[in-house]
Amino acid sequence: MSYIDLHAHVLPGVDDGAETLEASLMMLRMASEHGTKALAVTPHGAGVTKTQYLGKFERLKAAAARESLPVKLFFGMEMMADGTLLDRLQSGDVQPLGESRFLLVEFDPLDSSEWCAAATEHIRKYGYVPLIAHPERYVILQNEPWRAELWTERGAALQVTRSGIFGAFGRRAAETARVLLERINLIAEPFSAQLPLAPLHWIIADRDEAIVVEQMQDGLKVYDNPIGILTNNPPFDYHLHNLNNYLN
Repeated sequence: MSYIDLHAHVLPGVDDGAETLEASLMMLRMASEHGTKALAVTPHGAGVTKTQYLGKFERLKAAAARESLPVKLFFGMEMMADGTLLDRLQSGDVQPLGESRFLLVEFDPLDSSEWCAAATEHIRKYGYVPLIAHPERYVILQNEPWRAELWTERGAALQVTRSGIFGAFGRRAAETARVLLERINLIAEPFSAQLPLAPLHWIIADRDEAIVVEQMQDGLKVYDNPIGILTNNPPFDYHLHNLNNYLN
């Protein structure tokens, strides 16, 4: 099983991610060991221009190649949706993920729904698809998760954080993450022409827990996965029930 990581702070010494090149390579090595085949390097964009990051990104790529790490790296930036975003969109000082038009953007957890909608509209106007980072952390969605549909109706996509599903940001964020998963829309737009679209069954897991997400005719289904496996058709709940026939 292979993965694509769309949001990773592995560029060394620039934000709250990896502090050194050695730490960056260790993170990439761990990602590869867990099945990651492609990874978007997405440092925070606040106060730093795209060109300031490009040289660091190329050096990280070269170091990963010397280590023969089998993870394809793409450059991106995590843009803060603050008062500087419009100027940066106008000047072109933003970086979507790799070859795509997906622009990773984060809001302040206390931002209003109106501001989030307005920022989404600005990003779309400049030809990008807003990819909203860790929406489960935003208070407006924790209180009213249905508002996420207003963003997706305006052309945004949501990037729910795997660790957030399992409680890394607290109980409310975990509950919101699962509600958002049940409400998401699937889009037939690949991250890269070199990387095919995923099939319609997914497993999301950390070291201790797992869930399965399946697209069915009557909507998206999210199942707790106590046995930590991924199945194909028929649906996961059938397999889980059928497994009882072989236990005890």
